[in-house]
Amino acid sequence: MHPWVIYTVLSYLAHFSAATLVNRTIDDQFGDSVTKLMPNYSTIPGTGWSQGADCTGCHISLDPAYAFNGTWHDTTYIPAQNPSPASVNITFNGTAVYAYCVLANAVQEAATYTNLTFLMDGELVGTYEHIPTTSTAYQYNTSVYANTSLSYQEHILTIMATGTNMSVILFDYVEYSVEFESPPATHHSNAGAIAGGVIGGIMMIVIAVLAFFLIRQRRRNATRVAIDAYDDKTAPNHNLAGTNLQHTVFDPHGEVHGATVAADSTTEFMTRASVDTQLPSAAAPSFSYGGTHSGMVVRSPPAPGSKAAQRQEEIARQVQAREEELASLQKRRGSVRHPTSSAPTSSAPASSMSPPSSGAGAETDAAMALEVERLNQEVDRLQTQQREMLWEMNDAPPPVYE
Repeated sequence: MHPWVIYTVLSYLAHFSAATLVNRTIDDQFGDSVTKLMPNYSTIPGTGWSQGADCTGCHISLDPAYAFNGTWHDTTYIPAQNPSPASVNITFNGTAVYAYCVLANAVQEAATYTNLTFLMDGELVGTYEHIPTTSTAYQYNTSVYANTSLSYQEHILTIMATGTNMSVILFDYVEYSVEFESPPATHHSNAGAIAGGVIGGIMMIVIAVLAFFLIRQRRRNATRVAIDAYDDKTAPNHNLAGTNLQHTVFDPHGEVHGATVAADSTTEFMTRASVDTQLPSAAAPSFSYGGTHSGMVVRSPPAPGSKAAQRQEEIARQVQAREEELASLQKRRGSVRHPTSSAPTSSAPASSMSPPSSGAGAETDAAMALEVERLNQEVDRLQTQQREMLWEMNDAPPPVYE
């Protein structure tokens, strides 16, 4: 499987499993609801923190029913007594954070002004100021700081009471958003089903493509037939009638010169052998095919009963009929020229053959010579058709004559 496919699937699954965000809380008294990490309150003398619900000497007294988990921490920063600000550090791992405090207004014998400064990982990120009103009501669950653009990593939020005036902090809790690390079982099963479907579909496509190329290659190999026109002569083919055709040429002296022409529709092409006619003035015709026969790749023979097969058989029958007619005519011509010999041989010298003894014999011999030439031309034409048909069936270029 291609690496980018695996990467895409894994990235999708990772995004699917980590895309869900959940909110967690860090209580002033009980700490992180999951990790159990506790807020870290400053211990500088003069900036002590108190658990508000248990404080007996505190002037500010809240209703625990309205505080988160019924608890809160408070401290009062007095710059004239201690220049070091009171602070609390909250450690969390998330992408967003929200800090909540309780705000006081008119309380007898108590400072209720609130001036807060916020640091994120040691960097100043915001401030908050509350100027008390004449109301005696407390403002519970008030968001004093929010940040929703954090990177998903561990952060430390610092809340400090600062300024030149007395400042009170009534810290209640912090809420932060975390990427869900352990999806519910239903999400796991859905992710597994999606992953299985995606991977299974990809595997099916890969198998189908491989099977297609394998079948295609095997078909190509099955249709390849190595042809050696010179060495491989041991595999006769019986698809054509008249497989071995005797191409015979007569000279004016009655000598017979022939060569066997092999016609095979599947393993060889019709090739005409060079024929030496021993004519005194005419050069023997010759032709050649472009390229060698050895290693040639051809296609399978036409299906039995197809038009190509019927045409091939018809041409073969015509060639055989013309060859038989030509052989019969040659035999007759030989008997006319040599009444005492049934068939002239090519080894006899030309001077040993007696010419026709009469004018009528000469005319008969001339007529037979014309008929022989006509039949030779007809055989050549049919053989040419056979060759062209074979070249067409095998999608090969036609022969080059010279």
